[in-house]
Amino acid sequence: MPKGLSPGSVAHRAFCVLVDAGRAKRARGAILKLEGDETNSVYFVISGWVLVSKSTGEGQRQIIDIVTRGGLVDPASADRNISSVEVEPLTDLNYAKLSRTELARLQREHPEIAGVVDRDRRAAMARIAERMLRLGKGSAERRVAFALCELCLRSGSLGLE
Repeated sequence: MPKGLSPGSVAHRAFCVLVDAGRAKRARGAILKLEGDETNSVYFVISGWVLVSKSTGEGQRQIIDIVTRGGLVDPASADRNISSVEVEPLTDLNYAKLSRTELARLQREHPEIAGVVDRDRRAAMARIAERMLRLGKGSAERRVAFALCELCLRSGSLGLE
């Protein structure tokens, strides 16, 4: 479940109810959301990895983020109703499709949930900023090395999760 909520707390139980109501599975490579699609949901990753990307009109694709277990993906653009990104499972995926309205209600009712969601968004922005720096100023070798180190740390394979 979400990192940062005390197991068994009222907020944790409320979040689990929302997650259970939206549980779904998707096979690796089966697109969850296309860039430009209508959207009113946020995706919570129960298990697996999700690729968030953007594409040019010529078909070139850029990875924006990789979201792992316990992370949230909000594909909404500035107008909140259109997806600004493509969302695709990199692995077989267990996730929950959460209504943006219901998640906002939970955040109002449970400040702990609002804090977890805010921390998740700040972490995503930090990853994106770091990736932008590497794209603009790093060599190909450094970009690959940084991505491998980041994913290794975030996957918990070093026991540092």
